[in-house]
Amino acid sequence: MNVSSVHRSCLLLLSAVSGLLLGGCSDRSDDIRLSRSDAVFTIDGDTLFVDGHARDLFGIDAPELGQTCATPKGGYACGEEAAFELDKLILLDAPDCSKHDSVSGKFECVIPNGNLALFLLETGFVAVKPDAPSNYFERQNTAKDRGLGIWRGTYPDGIREMPHYQVDVSRLETRICPVFLVPRNDEFWYVTPTHPDYRKLQTSKSKDTRRFCSDDAARAAGFNWLPPKRSP
Repeated sequence: MNVSSVHRSCLLLLSAVSGLLLGGCSDRSDDIRLSRSDAVFTIDGDTLFVDGHARDLFGIDAPELGQTCATPKGGYACGEEAAFELDKLILLDAPDCSKHDSVSGKFECVIPNGNLALFLLETGFVAVKPDAPSNYFERQNTAKDRGLGIWRGTYPDGIREMPHYQVDVSRLETRICPVFLVPRNDEFWYVTPTHPDYRKLQTSKSKDTRRFCSDDAARAAGFNWLPPKRSP
């Protein structure tokens, strides 16, 4: 083997070793692999609390927690319905979540039965976002064709291409916004109906009187979701 071949072989070996070292040290904080013992909770119909942070699911838009949806018989709490459906899905199987490749701040989460967002679309609990891929629209069309979830019933004023929560429902009964603030460690945190301690905290005399109709509004006001206390 000549000097040039030896030199080339050494460079290739050095490159391979460097790649392994860099790969081992790369920041993978946005790829979250969870087991059932890890902390994962539902915040609302398209947001999970994972690894200490709120993670928005890619490609879907859920009704806000305080949203009332229209049906021929009146209104129903479609925002809370979507949130509790997502909560039910992750109850037995903790999801694997990873940051979406092209949309900043959005995550894709899967359980053994499949992609969480796609399941929520197909069962009619959420609507698709315009930037979602075609298979997301196909799942939504399945729910629309079957009249499931936010696509059930008859739309007011002949509107048939909008999920119920985008239709003006001001004539329906009003609801108290379900997101409220509680103190912990000299700070205020927001709590949503899917929080494990929601009912207990709701009766707490120390809770703040401010209310929000959505998780987004609470976050925009500078508050974080209250992490549930771990069992001893």
